[in-house]
Amino acid sequence: MKGKLLKAISVLLLLATFLATPPVAYADSTQDFRNSETYLRTSYNNDNYVELSISGNSLTVRGKLQLDGLTGIMVRCGEQGRKYIDAASGQEFSVRVALSHSGSLPISIYTQKSGESSYWSYVWDKIFIEKTSGGYRIMPSLVLDQNLSFVQAYVDPDNFRDSSKVPDSVKSLSNQIVGGETDDYAKIFLLHKWVAENIYYDYDAYRSGKSTFYDSADILVNKRSVCEGYANLLRDLILAQGIPCMKATTYSLGVSTNGGSFSVRADEINAARSNHAHVEAWVDGRWVIMDATWDSNNKYEDGNYNTDLPNGFYYFDITPEALAFDHKYITRANGQLKMQNGTVTGADTPTVPTEPSGRVFSDVPAEAYYASPVEWAVEQGITSGTSATTFSPDSTCTTAQILTFLWRAKGSPEPASAASTFTDIQESDYFYKAALWAKENGLVTGTTFNGDTPCTRYATVTYLWKLAGQPEPEGDNPFTDVPSEVQPVVWAMEQDITAGTSATTFSPSATCTRGQIVTFLYRAYADKY
Repeated sequence: MKGKLLKAISVLLLLATFLATPPVAYADSTQDFRNSETYLRTSYNNDNYVELSISGNSLTVRGKLQLDGLTGIMVRCGEQGRKYIDAASGQEFSVRVALSHSGSLPISIYTQKSGESSYWSYVWDKIFIEKTSGGYRIMPSLVLDQNLSFVQAYVDPDNFRDSSKVPDSVKSLSNQIVGGETDDYAKIFLLHKWVAENIYYDYDAYRSGKSTFYDSADILVNKRSVCEGYANLLRDLILAQGIPCMKATTYSLGVSTNGGSFSVRADEINAARSNHAHVEAWVDGRWVIMDATWDSNNKYEDGNYNTDLPNGFYYFDITPEALAFDHKYITRANGQLKMQNGTVTGADTPTVPTEPSGRVFSDVPAEAYYASPVEWAVEQGITSGTSATTFSPDSTCTTAQILTFLWRAKGSPEPASAASTFTDIQESDYFYKAALWAKENGLVTGTTFNGDTPCTRYATVTYLWKLAGQPEPEGDNPFTDVPSEVQPVVWAMEQDITAGTSATTFSPSATCTRGQIVTFLYRAYADKY
């Protein structure tokens, strides 16, 4: 159901006395960019995301929003700590808020567009900051663990490629929307954006209980539906591009409910009571979660189409941690994954990657910068292909994969203890021993491993730096987007493991591909073999 409540806060232009907080780099230079109780990233999309980072009694909110006409951002914690900064679409912003409250208060983020005096909600009263004995923390959703059990269950993308039932009109529109774009990730964003901007939520049908349009071709003609229709249309548009796509059903938390079902397992709620749907598309070796309904502000009400363009794209490639604040999984993979007695059932069995004979990969050109690193990594048994003839160098490398690569590069040592303290891994996981080893060596902390999280540039150099004994770098930090005291970045640059993405930027939160990761390892370890 349509759950996004748009809140407007009128702000007089005389409030110019509120000065913009100067930009700051990552507030906590020790964190490795994995969601935790002191760090939250809302999206894996490097062009549209928000990060919250807590250090002591200070909250840093930074990110980048793709929002035409964006001129300002306001951040507040409850009714306290309100800060205003100038902002622009596609440009990074950063603001620091002092925390002084007791108990818990919600963090809200508002945007202002050119020519408007009002701020519109981008994140509104769903993420709470709680006072603890040691400072503050980001309160995790009570359904996060249950949601992760759905998200981490393996679903074979080959089972969700069939586009034979996609109407011709939808196929034609899909091609028009993507135009000449060749990158699959860019394609699914364009399709998500089009649905959010051009389809109207049918409030007349929702409130009256009458039927609306659910077939994707009918939705195109009538331009309206409810969440099921939004999901059907977006799924078909994506399938038309040859990209695997599936639907998931969820229970909307805090919408037409007081949230009392937070602690109830999915199998204790009749699946028919699920009141929402979204889609997930397989791109770069992972399932990208997107909810066009909740990114759409268009309304069909009292027989009228009322256009209100999206206030950003918060729900495109949303992280599981952010999704869990207002979505609770009931089923996934078109109903294939369900929960029974607290356990998710219906998962597929992943195919174990095989090493190609002769180590020749069709997708690794001889002239590619990663060609020699790939050959070296395969010869050393650090990694293998994703099939008999492919390596998938452009696929996103996950945390589980890089830590497994590092574990193998170190000789696959047996962990000191075979008992896991992680709640989200099993002994049958290929990365089980690597995860235990990584924790013993201080590469990861906490009780959740989050193996499916994409690995970032900062996390990669931090892992390598720690395994090298945390040496003190000799030079200064030339980058403006990481704190001056960040040692892993400077050390990695001095060791010629990696360089910046420009003369003054390192792009610490940018995700890494398989080709990039084996190149980093090659530069760090090849001369040691």
